[in-house]
Amino acid sequence: MKDRLNALAWLAAAGLLEIKLALRLDQKGNYTRGIFHEKAGIFTDGAGSHVAFSGSSNETAGGLVENFESIKAFCSWKDAEGRVQEEVDNFEALWNNSTPGLRVMEFSRAGRDLLERYRDPEQPPPGLPKHRAEEPVPASEFRPPAGFDLRPYQADAIRAWSKAGGKGIFAMATGSGKTLTALTLASKVAEKNRSFVLIIVCPFINLCRQWLREIAAFGVNPVAAFEGRDRWQTLMEEGYQRVSVGLSPIHAIVTTNATFMGESFQARLQSRVASGAFHHLLIADEVHNLGAPGIKETLPDGITMRLGLSATPDRHFDPVGTKAVLDYFGGEVFTYTLDQAIADGRLCPYRYYPVVVELTEPEAEAYAEISSKLAKIMPGADRSEEIGRVR
Repeated sequence: MKDRLNALAWLAAAGLLEIKLALRLDQKGNYTRGIFHEKAGIFTDGAGSHVAFSGSSNETAGGLVENFESIKAFCSWKDAEGRVQEEVDNFEALWNNSTPGLRVMEFSRAGRDLLERYRDPEQPPPGLPKHRAEEPVPASEFRPPAGFDLRPYQADAIRAWSKAGGKGIFAMATGSGKTLTALTLASKVAEKNRSFVLIIVCPFINLCRQWLREIAAFGVNPVAAFEGRDRWQTLMEEGYQRVSVGLSPIHAIVTTNATFMGESFQARLQSRVASGAFHHLLIADEVHNLGAPGIKETLPDGITMRLGLSATPDRHFDPVGTKAVLDYFGGEVFTYTLDQAIADGRLCPYRYYPVVVELTEPEAEAYAEISSKLAKIMPGADRSEEIGRVR
């Protein structure tokens, strides 16, 4: 038993094993006494071929010797009926917490700590050298990646935000490193505040994915709160719970403007902010978008630490929306223009040649039709997936 637990712990510590827990739910969404007892799996090689299995057999004395058990296996290269793809789809739904009657959650930090007790540092399982096992980076170690150093103007921006009382907008040229500056700032705030919650809001899903990649390099695995409430609601709640009981000192959420303004997200956020038990930092990418009607009203007053990012904070032909953004986020506390970035060698020089193109009559009609459809979508709540896919 010790050898098996040691092997399991080594795989987890080496980053070769991900573990999730599946709990049974009744029709009302409450936990039941039943257990998740399915045995299924998929093996995939480098060429994308699959072998899938499903059955009742398990590695117990009863399962191997005494019971009457069965197991079925299928291979994708001999599968005209599509049984392998069905197993793959079922597993993906299960892993992503989309299977009715179950709640699937991450293996908690407490569980990983428990598993780590059984790892013998001197006895890795065969085929796994000692140096492959690395301690997982705990959530408390929210820090810049090794070898990363702030540029002088980025450090100046962070100091300006701090002097302004933890509010402000960075009006920095595109490509000058707003994202890394903001994440470094957030990591410094996390060092000084327990029960820290970081919320990053972006106008589009593609920007959210960029933030997910960047923050992963800082040692944080955030909740991706977009593309369907069923995928993020539970994770968002669990993150707050882990912070509240001290299992994790940081909870990070990356979301779209549309999901952020939706009733489901707002209800959860406002209740947590009102409790006063957490230190929230709100980072808004392309912050000028938050001045639009319907969005600016959802900005929570209870979040006192606020950072806006934009190369152009002013909203075109919308002084009211611009004022709302500047008032909430505290105005521009640091500016780094395109001319400055080019002069400092941070961006390459370029020439800009505007080409004016007039729409044909059919193009103008199509533009008007699409604009009308967008107008109907934009005010809606929790429509981030549809909005993010408009091109």
